[in-house]
Amino acid sequence: MKGVFLKELEEIESLINSGKYDKALNQIDLVSSQDAISAEEKISCTIFKYRIYSELSKYAEAIKLGEKAFEESQKLNSKFLMFDSLIYSPYIYFLAGEYELRKEKVKLAGQILDSFEDRDSSDFFLRKARFLTMKSDSFEQSLENLEESIKISTKFGFDKILVDSYQMLANSYIWSGEITKSIRLNQKALDLSMKIEYYWGINCAIHGLAVNYMHKGELDLALDYFLRGKSLIEDIDDPHGEACLFLDLGYLYWLKKDLKSALEYYRKSVSIFKEAKIVSTRHLPWTLFRMNLVLIEMEKYEEAHKNLEQIELMFLMKDKPIFRLIYYLAKAVLLKTNTDNESWDEATILLEKVAEEEIVYLELNGLVIFNLCDVYLKEIQKSNDLEVFGKLKDRIMKLTEMAREQKSHILLIQALLLQSKLELIDLDIESSQSLLEKAQTLAEEKGIIKLAKVVSNEYDILLDQLSTWEDMSKYLPSLEERFEFTHIEDYLNRMMRNYIIHDDVVDEEESPLFFLILDKKGSILFSELFNDLALEEELLQEILSVIASFKTKESLTSEIIKRIKFRNYTIAINLQGDQLLAYAFIGKSYHALKKLRLLIDEFKTFTSQWNVFFEKIKDNKELTFSDRKQLSEYLESIFM
Repeated sequence: MKGVFLKELEEIESLINSGKYDKALNQIDLVSSQDAISAEEKISCTIFKYRIYSELSKYAEAIKLGEKAFEESQKLNSKFLMFDSLIYSPYIYFLAGEYELRKEKVKLAGQILDSFEDRDSSDFFLRKARFLTMKSDSFEQSLENLEESIKISTKFGFDKILVDSYQMLANSYIWSGEITKSIRLNQKALDLSMKIEYYWGINCAIHGLAVNYMHKGELDLALDYFLRGKSLIEDIDDPHGEACLFLDLGYLYWLKKDLKSALEYYRKSVSIFKEAKIVSTRHLPWTLFRMNLVLIEMEKYEEAHKNLEQIELMFLMKDKPIFRLIYYLAKAVLLKTNTDNESWDEATILLEKVAEEEIVYLELNGLVIFNLCDVYLKEIQKSNDLEVFGKLKDRIMKLTEMAREQKSHILLIQALLLQSKLELIDLDIESSQSLLEKAQTLAEEKGIIKLAKVVSNEYDILLDQLSTWEDMSKYLPSLEERFEFTHIEDYLNRMMRNYIIHDDVVDEEESPLFFLILDKKGSILFSELFNDLALEEELLQEILSVIASFKTKESLTSEIIKRIKFRNYTIAINLQGDQLLAYAFIGKSYHALKKLRLLIDEFKTFTSQWNVFFEKIKDNKELTFSDRKQLSEYLESIFM
């Protein structure tokens, strides 16, 4: 860039990075008023303002400044400045629900980038790394783009873009349910932001960690991070950031079931949005909807109806798809508080309209389907209508497909749980068990621990009720009776409130009984008892018979741990090569399966005593007393 104020421009950028927006704006005005300033430098000053107003959530002003900078850059045919004039607009349009405008700006930025002649320069790679954070044709493509941006930024030392890429990737993993990955990325972003004194990065990373721990169910730790973020926001004039923070605090207290505090924070959030005239993004109508969930639970229906009128007004004024969906959902939820059939019929129509929309906003999509399934469920309870049951199954199947496509693991696990209930109602016990196994395996892989425990407990309940369901398949009770026995209504209620993701599940360790390794014929290669009671020959033969019978009916794999119920014992089994591992215990199976999974991982990789003893066991060779003692101690360290 040509000009005499390059040093001053660097100082301005440093002020912006550290969050000193007022000083930066004063310096911009001072430099811009100088007679000696070049045209490029003047445009750079406008772009700096564009960034400041974007970070301060003054979106209307930011968009105007971006457009002004772009027009001036076109006159100079400065492709770098033209590109820089577009950087923040896609995000602003995304927040505003202007998805087509967002696509247009991203497309234009891509065309300008493709037209760069010097594609080996640091300046080109700086813009390419930034462009990759803007481009997101699909969820998977977005992840790939962000990973590539991270590689470029790491190689060239683009620390600010590196922070932004970490945070965007962390946000993607939050909504897909990979919370451990998201925490790691937000922590990286926080550490680097503090090192380079990047205020925006620090603030976003702290907020990201708060949301991480909220989704993980560690609500007190999440609250600590939210309050830390609050102290940062108070130092500057950022009404949008403050309003969004209060929105999240409202949600956190809703999860804590502290309705009074939740309502207080939602009211604060709405007040700030209105005072700052931030009404063009989805945040205000969504906050009003979230507030209504609290008001309905508190039976404050009059205030809830006033909020609905405000959401409707915004929908009518803005005419944006996302505003319409929020309004329809909010109205349907409020209609469901009435008891008359007309209200429920209208709620059904509204929810079905929203469910057919192609807009992906995962939190809204999930709530729509859960509420719609609740409506269908009430209808089935009244009429026993098989056609409505078919609609219910179809909706949950579509939710499963959407969650799988969008890599939303939390939503997918909930959908699989509901699907398993419906298969049970259809008296397909085997499919129900298979869906629960898939849901738990996914929850474990992604570290969604509370949901994993919920699903594991559901499997335990199903095993306990197996004989009852088998009897039902003979006398074919009514749909209403089957629905009642599955408690699906309770699960839908918890899903509509998002409690199922955050509810504390009672941790209950199992009582270990024994561990076996069997060959493919069912003969015992190795056994270990975990209590002083002798395993009677008759009982052992019965257990081996149950396992053998199960093997003939089920296709065992190394990936899935199967569970069998025999008397009051649960037996977890897994096939590794030609060997079958079996662990018997009494009690809940969640921790039991985790222990067996740990053993299986070491069994596969030979990272423990298995490395020494496995070949002997596999070849049915006798273990020495020393071998036996060491192996017993090792197994006790895992299972006891």
